[in-house]
Amino acid sequence: APSKSRRPASACSGCSPMDTFGCAPGSRRCTGGSRPIAAPNMGLANRVVATGNTVMAEQLSYQAFQRVFGKSTRDRAPGEFMDHLRHKAASAGGEVIEFPTRTTKLSQSCHCGAVVKKPLRQRWHGCPCGVGAQRDLYSAYLGLHVRQSTQDGNQIWMLDTESAREGWCAVESLLEKAVSDAVQ
Repeated sequence: APSKSRRPASACSGCSPMDTFGCAPGSRRCTGGSRPIAAPNMGLANRVVATGNTVMAEQLSYQAFQRVFGKSTRDRAPGEFMDHLRHKAASAGGEVIEFPTRTTKLSQSCHCGAVVKKPLRQRWHGCPCGVGAQRDLYSAYLGLHVRQSTQDGNQIWMLDTESAREGWCAVESLLEKAVSDAVQ
């Protein structure tokens, strides 16, 4: 007699009958019905916190990502990753500080102070001051120089261009190396 279980034939015996996707026994996805599935990038949170227990990141709307990118966002779980990162940083005695993109505009800014709106498809930052770098890496560098300040009695997050300029000479060659390593 045919089974009434919705579980596919390839599913292991430990999975719930309600698991309509099933799993292969012994696979990373197989939970054996007893433990939650850990996202594959959660080891990254440990590596990030190992470099320093205070982490600065742009404050993003993961629901907006979901609307635009759909399943791709769900599968990569950036919101879950940030939650895990907050937990790991707190366990190490640190914190995750998120600053708004509206006031910092890191992907549009240069450490010389120029702000130029760029389309998303433009992956390289180039400025008339001579600075050129891969856009995401350069934005991450600028993120190191975001500070909270008071303006008109309000606390706002701003890019400290003076600090970014002072550190650029030491970092420029590292960013170039990171790009060449990623290409290879």
